[in-house]
Amino acid sequence: MFRNWPLFCLVLISGCGPLISPAPVNPDVFPSVVEDRATAAEIWHALANAVECHSIASSQRLAQFVVVLTRNGDLSPDDVAAFDKAFPGAAKSDRPLRAEDAVKLRTLQ
Repeated sequence: MFRNWPLFCLVLISGCGPLISPAPVNPDVFPSVVEDRATAAEIWHALANAVECHSIASSQRLAQFVVVLTRNGDLSPDDVAAFDKAFPGAAKSDRPLRAEDAVKLRTLQ
């Protein structure tokens, strides 16, 4: 029969991996990363949903979310200016948010 069957089984199990050299790795070349970020309108919509669900209950807490999103680069200075115009003094007041506030958030662009 076949005298070298252990060798044959080893090659069959391991596949062609040992016979093919891997592509060289260049540490200076980084793969391009595509960042999928939400638009400002999508962020305002998500915050409005959180207000409606009472996940964000106060104006001060809403302002904290806006600050964090701005620091992360998700909201631009223009977006923050629009928020400040719609919610003046939100960071300093701790008033409860209502359905009208969710509507305001959805109108921000």
